[in-house]
Amino acid sequence: MNIRGMTNAAPAAGRAPDPTVLTGFYVSRAQHLMAIGRPAAQVALYHPTDSLWMGDREADTSTVKLVTQLMEAQIDFDHIDADSLSSVCTLEKDGLKNFSDQSTMPWWSPVAT
Repeated sequence: MNIRGMTNAAPAAGRAPDPTVLTGFYVSRAQHLMAIGRPAAQVALYHPTDSLWMGDREADTSTVKLVTQLMEAQIDFDHIDADSLSSVCTLEKDGLKNFSDQSTMPWWSPVAT
């Protein structure tokens, strides 16, 4: 992320800090925390990018509806696409597992509801 002013010196005493510097500190800290963290979403939502590129508006409408329902139910989820299914994810114990050792539950699992 490139934010102008991130390398500015600290403000003199009594002066308000440059907001871009504060934003830079926040972004740097957030990036560090995300790098050392572990993904927590247990639901993977297939995002039909190939269908969307071919102009399938129904696929987009369905995806938006599902995203809205998951967010309204406060269910944490990750989008996955065909490339993820063919290269990154493997099938393991009724769910998908990615390179981060994160596993998803099937949508029919009673724990997922």
